[in-house]
Amino acid sequence: HSFLHVPSLPLTVTALTFSTCAGLTAALLVLLGTERAIVGITAFFLLSSLGIAAVRPFAGKLVDHRGLNALIPATFASEAACMGLIAFAGSLPLILLAGVFRIFGQGVAQSSLQGQVMKDAGPEQRGVASSTFFMGIDIGQGLGAIAGGALIDAVGFEGAFLFGPVALIA
Repeated sequence: HSFLHVPSLPLTVTALTFSTCAGLTAALLVLLGTERAIVGITAFFLLSSLGIAAVRPFAGKLVDHRGLNALIPATFASEAACMGLIAFAGSLPLILLAGVFRIFGQGVAQSSLQGQVMKDAGPEQRGVASSTFFMGIDIGQGLGAIAGGALIDAVGFEGAFLFGPVALIA
């Protein structure tokens, strides 16, 4: 038996790109707030965390009714909007608006992708499929933080945060 569920890799890589955006944000948002003197920037994390927790139960129902392919493009667009807003935001309201986009992008995408991985795997492979999927989440978190740190020096905060949409497109 394998430790990697190969059929899950396409959805795992898709989830990895969303986690890359989350890793960028977790590593750099407070630094951006300091750089741009945005007081209360950590409210982004509270808003997006509570919002994601609230939308996850509905994400599965949306996928069940509309299908994964109907939702994923909108989640990509929403996450890209989040990262673009953060890249250029100079005020807390714009950062919070980015958080609203994160709720739909991250919250719906990750739940939907995970559900599809479990559905596709079948009962006898769900454990390894789940592990494969979460490896993508973990690698994306680390990749986002590492890439963001390296990119700040080369291209500033704007370029570092715009790496997120580039990862989503790739």
